[in-house]
Amino acid sequence: MSTKPNPMVSQTKPINVADIPVTNPHGVQPIYANSIGLAATLMDFTLLFLETGQLPGEKGPTTRNELKAAVTLPMPAAGALIQVLNQYLTQNKAQMESAMAAAGKVEASSAKQ
Repeated sequence: MSTKPNPMVSQTKPINVADIPVTNPHGVQPIYANSIGLAATLMDFTLLFLETGQLPGEKGPTTRNELKAAVTLPMPAAGALIQVLNQYLTQNKAQMESAMAAAGKVEASSAKQ
């Protein structure tokens, strides 16, 4: 018994994800998160996006973490995410340091007033 080659497999080519149009049929809204939590199993990796802040209270301010989103990725996708983030940070390190230094100077000058 001979098997025929699958035409879908023999004609595949690499896909650039950036070339695939993005749709938003469920109206997903952007979120803000200033901290992140991580959890992992042998099969996947979960990113917990949190907004950490303080709320005034009768006994003083209370720190809270509000979960904004939880995103679970399979390990291969998590590895790709790490590579992309590392590449971005490496390429833009000087610009980020310059912007953070400028922000620090602005904060320091406004604190003196």
